Amino acid sequence: MALERIALISDVHGNLTAYRAVLADIAARGITRVFNLGDVVGKGPRGAACTALTRERCAATVRGNWEVFIAGEGEPRSAAQDWWRAELSADDRAWLRQLPGSLDLHLSGRLLRLMHASPIDEFTRVHREHSEEQFAMMFAPTPFTGGGRAADVVIYGDIHDPFLRSGREGMLANVGSVGNQLDDPTPSYVILEGDPRGGPMPRSGSSSCASPTTSRPRSRRPSPSGCRRPRRTSSNCAPGCTAATTPHSGSAQRPAQPHGTREVHSSVPNFVSTRSRARESSSSV
Repeated sequence: MALERIALISDVHGNLTAYRAVLADIAARGITRVFNLGDVVGKGPRGAACTALTRERCAATVRGNWEVFIAGEGEPRSAAQDWWRAELSADDRAWLRQLPGSLDLHLSGRLLRLMHASPIDEFTRVHREHSEEQFAMMFAPTPFTGGGRAADVVIYGDIHDPFLRSGREGMLANVGSVGNQLDDPTPSYVILEGDPRGGPMPRSGSSSCASPTTSRPRSRRPSPSGCRRPRRTSSNCAPGCTAATTPHSGSAQRPAQPHGTREVHSSVPNFVSTRSRARESSSSV
């Protein structure tokens, strides 16, 4: 069976300019399935447009803490929250509220769990520097994830600080942020590659997922994947990974294979944590 490549993004935060640049970079790599790990809205001024783009382009989306904060039905606590909420239509808010808390995928015989922050809820934060107990907790089934079995791979957003770490329980990856990266102004996202084993299954919250992704023309087949990760993850990446960055994604041509990147020879699913070096993203907030 042919390997499938999917992209995982998170924390757009109303930054439409950066969002468009990242989606263009993903499309230029020939990837058509995109999963969004939440916090589409808030902070940036284009929440409604980012919500519409998410509904159009993402195969599935999970609920982030900012979806609860902005689209929830509680009274606004600040003028900023009131403005962000008013910028969304009633339909936008309803769609954001009904997003599931987590999603399960099967890839190369492994159970991948996608969530915004943790299996506790969308507010419980697990930073890059975490304890062994926190690492193990990320793989455990909980009422929030709908029970089931422990995950083999967990991918999440929330902290805007991408990293990749493996341990006895499995592999934990943070995708960083599209619209509000904290370690530098360059957006990041993750590419997974492996043999598909079924589609996404909602695990908590509403049973509804995001609308299916629209079909888009494929660009010519990309070079073999390497594990391109942010430069700060040198001590955490699995063997066989090489650091690199991606070029300007605003070009009409497919990004060239970054110098120094090589194919990953570790077991699939392979991770490709990639930076989208787009000039458009300079307006990140």
